[in-house]
Amino acid sequence: MRLLWKPTKLTCDIIIPDIAKSDGVQKVIGFSRGWHHWNSIRLGIRKEDTYIVLYFYAYIKGQRIIQRIGRFEIGELVKCELNWGSYIECKANDGYAFRIAPRHSLPIGYQLYPYAEKDGVDGVQVPIEIVIMDLKIK
Repeated sequence: MRLLWKPTKLTCDIIIPDIAKSDGVQKVIGFSRGWHHWNSIRLGIRKEDTYIVLYFYAYIKGQRIIQRIGRFEIGELVKCELNWGSYIECKANDGYAFRIAPRHSLPIGYQLYPYAEKDGVDGVQVPIEIVIMDLKIK
């Protein structure tokens, strides 16, 4: 686990992988401000037919919110940015999503790593391989 002090920005590049099709959104990367299912922001991924959709999702005071960012091709290089300021936001190339940030969050957090679950079975992890390059968290 990588602990973070007052994280506000995560940047990285990813190559869109050819993952298994799923009903749910799988986590690519993100960070928390406190416990990850209470206050966190993440980049998510899901395969639909022959293409991939990236999502911005977050837990704000324990409530999950999710927004579609856009459609991407397998093998495409994507520049990603997650920000936590007055707004929480996610950018992926030309795609963008945001929400108003929670008024109160803990100053300490931690990095969130790729994670995928089997459809219809809560908590059963399945392998997911995502190339993450030039990762920076401030």
